[in-house]
Amino acid sequence: MLTRCAVGKLILFDYDKVELANMNRLFYQPDQSGLSKVEESRDTLIHINPGVVIETHNYRITTMENSNKFVNRSRHGCLSSGKADLVLSCVDNFETRMTVNTACNEENQVWMESGVSENAVSGHIPYIEPGCTACFDTLHNSGKMVPLIVYLQEDFTSKLRLRIQAMTLVVKVVALASNFISLDLLK
Repeated sequence: MLTRCAVGKLILFDYDKVELANMNRLFYQPDQSGLSKVEESRDTLIHINPGVVIETHNYRITTMENSNKFVNRSRHGCLSSGKADLVLSCVDNFETRMTVNTACNEENQVWMESGVSENAVSGHIPYIEPGCTACFDTLHNSGKMVPLIVYLQEDFTSKLRLRIQAMTLVVKVVALASNFISLDLLK
């Protein structure tokens, strides 16, 4: 959505490869399986809007060296070589979330964290602004990470139906948040 709204620059970090399991929720195609997620994302996004600058980094940011590279790109990644306007964390593991949290706290960087529970029935998208809101670590450890939706029914069919609805809601909320972020970034 940010690409469609002509955000000037996206900086993508991911060390992972495209898997067939990604097909139901991401824009990859089966023939991209086994290829770099950031490279394939860049190639797809360039077709959507060739005017957006897309920078890719194909490595895990949780090592000290790569964490420093991530901080540097956050600090100097804007089109004008200034600080990035916003960091969006869309990761699937706690270690990377904590790395992003630490980096953004140290750099006073505004960011949004997104996550879906392991059973895919709840999710969260907190806006985190160092010095103004609680950081991810505080939210996580306090138990105040409020889920967007949780199901309570016990029979499997209801769980499956609600799981699909929950995922649809999370996707819609992420799209809505992306729209608001895009509009705010365009101001």
